[in-house]
Amino acid sequence: PSPAPPPPSPPPPSPAPPPPNPPPPSPAPPPPSSPPPSPALPPPSPPPPSPTPPPRVFIDFEGSDVPYNNLGDSGGPLVNLTFVQESAFFQNGGDPAFPPQGIYFSKIGKEVVYDEEITDGVDILFDMYVVNRTRYVPNIVIRNGERGTTGDFGALNLADGQSFDFDFLFVRSSDGTPYTIGQPYSIY
Repeated sequence: PSPAPPPPSPPPPSPAPPPPNPPPPSPAPPPPSSPPPSPALPPPSPPPPSPTPPPRVFIDFEGSDVPYNNLGDSGGPLVNLTFVQESAFFQNGGDPAFPPQGIYFSKIGKEVVYDEEITDGVDILFDMYVVNRTRYVPNIVIRNGERGTTGDFGALNLADGQSFDFDFLFVRSSDGTPYTIGQPYSIY
């Protein structure tokens, strides 16, 4: 018989598996971003307009004149009818009584008034007419009016034990029309 065939040779060793693939590289972080643009700032606001200065009122009895004094129709040396005839206030019907029955202080005051377009004040000159509204009984009528020797005061002389109501009317010096002062004021 014939000899036996040689045993089959072992199969060649299989090649080694390839090493595992390295993991894919991590994605690169995004490049640092610049900060978002800040919103555009509006231009600065213009400064607010400076406030209009308040009017200022000056009342000066000492610097005033009393060209007419007939409070309560009490008569006296200052019932100056020439002044009444020449005064725009009386000619415009400022006191319908004849002769007028009050005290007229001319050049008694001024108000300094400003507006948006004027940086310097404008002086508005005014006079004052005082008239009684209830019965007036004087003590010494010549004492009515200004009292320049005793200071910056006006005087309304009144008999003892009497009282009366009176009104103050401010009058624009330039034309004799009633004038309303634009701010509070005091008369002491």
